Amino acid sequence: APLRKHLSTVLTLIASPQPAVRRTGEYCFAQVLQALYDGAISSPSLQELVRSQYASLVSTDDGKHHLSYLAIAARVFFHLRVKQNWALLGNFLNNCMKQLILAKENRVECLLSMFDLIMDSVVVVDVPLQPVTTRNDASYMHLLHDSARICTLLLRELDVEVLQYLFTRLHPTSRSDMREAVLVLIMHKCDLKKDAERIGFGFFRSLLASRSPCIALHASGFLMTQLKAEKPGEYRALLRRLLKQAQSTEDLSTLSNAYLQVHALLT
Repeated sequence: APLRKHLSTVLTLIASPQPAVRRTGEYCFAQVLQALYDGAISSPSLQELVRSQYASLVSTDDGKHHLSYLAIAARVFFHLRVKQNWALLGNFLNNCMKQLILAKENRVECLLSMFDLIMDSVVVVDVPLQPVTTRNDASYMHLLHDSARICTLLLRELDVEVLQYLFTRLHPTSRSDMREAVLVLIMHKCDLKKDAERIGFGFFRSLLASRSPCIALHASGFLMTQLKAEKPGEYRALLRRLLKQAQSTEDLSTLSNAYLQVHALLT
């Protein structure tokens, strides 16, 4: 009964129109969820109560509730991260993101919060150059500039369909750098055959027509790597054909450009 009453009070705080009050509610709910994952709530009925009340934040179409849901998730995730239980962390992230996917979340603010949580979770910036004050300082920008590394143990646990959902929902022009960062993670995920099969060859092939040169180049590089690994005979035949073409036209650019190689293969 005390926990039920406490959660009711906390949800009232989260529903407040005042940002400071909402943040207090988010902090309090995160404390309860942390206690749940730390094993401090032993009663199965109370555990289910906490989970259902947390999920209730996504059951409405209120964007502020969805943002609170993500703010709580971020607090809990970074609390749990010290345990380095990658299966637990991956399961927690997947469950949180899939709740939002089931709700068909498409609001820009919420998509950006989902993006930030994933990037801050799996991208490790060893030596930040300065405090994060703009998106240019964010972890995903370090990833794109090769000044960060990926936590592969956690990325392995993250569902590739979560990444694909984000990639398809982020705006292709105004969020092109973010889409590129998500695509980099998708390609790392697709090093595992099961993830590559779930995403499919067609996904990467469709990106060759992207208006973003970076997206198209990433996709073509991935496709060439896959071709080289899975169909080495076809890959060698393609290179021989391109070599003859380059010699006849005196244009060697196709030999070093993955995009042109893939284009030649698919046309």
